[in-house]
Amino acid sequence: MKRVAALLLTLVIAVTCFSICAYADSDSISGLYNGYNYYCSGTLTSSTLSLEMHYYNNNTAILKFQGSFNYHNTGNGIQTQNIYITGKTAIYGIPTPSNFDHFSSASPRYYIDNHQITSFSLSV
Repeated sequence: MKRVAALLLTLVIAVTCFSICAYADSDSISGLYNGYNYYCSGTLTSSTLSLEMHYYNNNTAILKFQGSFNYHNTGNGIQTQNIYITGKTAIYGIPTPSNFDHFSSASPRYYIDNHQITSFSLSV
């Protein structure tokens, strides 16, 4: 009886962990560009798309996210929206679209001074 209970508990924990992990996707990378450190990350859940980029250089570098993301609207239609955000030294985020129900995928590209650093393919 104890073995069955232990096996059942292990199975429940494994299924719970799989369910929690299955609804999120994330990626990140860090490195050097022109002798300065950068950090890029992207996280997608059904309710949140979070993009972040830092470039640790005090001069006038231009940072940019570019790409697209797909989401379901409240009428169950799938919409695609383009991403184009620029900033200096750090940029964050994506505004939530109107008529939003949940995200399904994103494909951001990260740039420093028009040089593509990396790209991610995120999906839930």
